[in-house]
Amino acid sequence: FRLLDCWLSDKSFEKMVKDRWSSNLQSGWGGYVLKKKIIDLRQNIRAWNKDHFGDTYTRFKKIEEELNKLDEVSAHRQLEDSERVLRKKLQLELWEAAQTHELMF
Repeated sequence: FRLLDCWLSDKSFEKMVKDRWSSNLQSGWGGYVLKKKIIDLRQNIRAWNKDHFGDTYTRFKKIEEELNKLDEVSAHRQLEDSERVLRKKLQLELWEAAQTHELMF
């Protein structure tokens, strides 16, 4: 069982863990119950991680490509207001994707 820093920075992680742990009702000997709850939690964390973070490197590269396209456009003409807003948004997303990728490795 591993714990990634990027999970701790996501606000939904703690809620998901608490909800899954408290909703998983097992019966039996204490050690058996603990083992089953950890296995169930691990499966849910895997699914949650895939939904929330996915392939961080691919996401980073996709955002980088979109920014490069805007840079190419700006080399030939001035960006429109909507394009400048999009560029600012993509820069923020790129920084967040880089941070997430760094925290995972």
